Amino acid sequence: MLYSVSEYSAGMVSTLFWWSETQKVAELLINNIEKDELVKQAVDENIFAVKAIDRRKRILNLALRRLSALSNELVDLLAKSDYRTAKIIVLISIMCTDKLFFEYCYEVYNKNIITGKLNITDEDTNRFFNEKIGNSERVAKFSVSAIYKLKQTYAKMLYEAGVLSNSTNNREIVIPFIEDELLEACRKSNLLIYVDVLLGRSN
Repeated sequence: MLYSVSEYSAGMVSTLFWWSETQKVAELLINNIEKDELVKQAVDENIFAVKAIDRRKRILNLALRRLSALSNELVDLLAKSDYRTAKIIVLISIMCTDKLFFEYCYEVYNKNIITGKLNITDEDTNRFFNEKIGNSERVAKFSVSAIYKLKQTYAKMLYEAGVLSNSTNNREIVIPFIEDELLEACRKSNLLIYVDVLLGRSN
């Protein structure tokens, strides 16, 4: 499996999908905007349209982290894509940068498609986290509230990416259409495994 991080993290408890914000940063990067100017636009000019300065900085840092996991070709494609493809690219970047979330997508979302179970239940999610708690000392140390929030966040991320019909009840899996250009960019970047997860392909 490919990750830009090797440790499990509960950091997503305070993270939103922020796909349009990540796309905005990609647009600036492909125009060769320097980091100081990026910070100026994000913090001083408030391109994300949020009130709190700390939140502006957090969104920028998170977007840069996500984009750093992608090839230049994928960053360029993200900047120029419509919202459907942009959301899939951002979802791939999140899988690249969060090991536990990727494993959730692989072991629950992907496996359910392969077995013909085109939805994700609370039981599926609870089983996943119970197994991780049993197999990982790090996850076992997560608080009960952190685990609860992660369950909510994972479902919401997949819903906002357009690959789940709902984030709460009746979470039907929506297998996305992947543009040929995105497939080729992922192939060149050795990131096809993430596309395979979303399409329900076995590895």
